[in-house]
Amino acid sequence: MGRRVLVVDDDRGIVDTLQTILTMAGYDCATSDNGNDALQLAGHFDPHLVISDVMMPGMSGVELALKLRNSHPRMRIILLSGHANTQDLLTQAGESLGTVLVLPKPYPPRELLKLVAELTDTAHSAA
Repeated sequence: MGRRVLVVDDDRGIVDTLQTILTMAGYDCATSDNGNDALQLAGHFDPHLVISDVMMPGMSGVELALKLRNSHPRMRIILLSGHANTQDLLTQAGESLGTVLVLPKPYPPRELLKLVAELTDTAHSAA
């Protein structure tokens, strides 16, 4: 089975772009436009990596990451943010969040693919 990536963002344009980039690079990619659906999807898609927006209505990407940490402690997580108050959310989450990478939006696709490859390789070999 290939390396699986779940993309979560309330901006459909970003979701579609990331899905295209990841699929063309050979990843199995699932998408969601909100945290609640992403949690359910993660349960049966079992991604090696989740790439999520931080600021979303309903459940923030930080809240999603915290919930995923509880249910899938070894899952790799990247949070993408274009907002200045992201650091406040991360500080509130504290150590419960574990190791989560936070990248600025927009992030160069080539660099993102390099990072995705590194994270999915380590997650896949740990499974």
